[in-house]
Amino acid sequence: MDKISYEAIKLAFVGDSEIQYNCDPDNTDKSEIGIVDDVYKKLIEYEDLFIGNFVVLNDGGKDVGFIYCLPNLLVSFGVNKLHRTKEFLPKVFETIQKAAGDEFEVYMWSRNKRAIKWLKRCGMQEQYFENKEIKKLRYNASNSYVDSGSGSTGYPRSASAQAK
Repeated sequence: MDKISYEAIKLAFVGDSEIQYNCDPDNTDKSEIGIVDDVYKKLIEYEDLFIGNFVVLNDGGKDVGFIYCLPNLLVSFGVNKLHRTKEFLPKVFETIQKAAGDEFEVYMWSRNKRAIKWLKRCGMQEQYFENKEIKKLRYNASNSYVDSGSGSTGYPRSASAQAK
């Protein structure tokens, strides 16, 4: 487990011109740095209440993003847009599964269609949730088949993103 890293969050989001369309709609500063500040602040607040698992994602020796999980809950994640590749993203999901467990949930803004689509390709199932602004997805390793979205038939579960 890594310490919550502002720099890792920044690396995940800076350079993504679409991030303002996928973030918390209540965040008033939609600049990339404003979004980084908002995510960092929220994760620090979570860390004050819970013991979480923050992992810095590393691709080829370079830090490129982060995940933050509680047991059975994916709280937040981000991957630098240059590293959202069919080779690396399956490793990101494997890292999420290792950090969150074989059964976990995530609650995301419904407007974050890009991430929701990717998580569904990774085997997460959409669940009913009363608030239509939020999507609830659930993963159960025992009955999920993972497709990285690359058009392949999936990836080996032994792949792993490197933690810093």
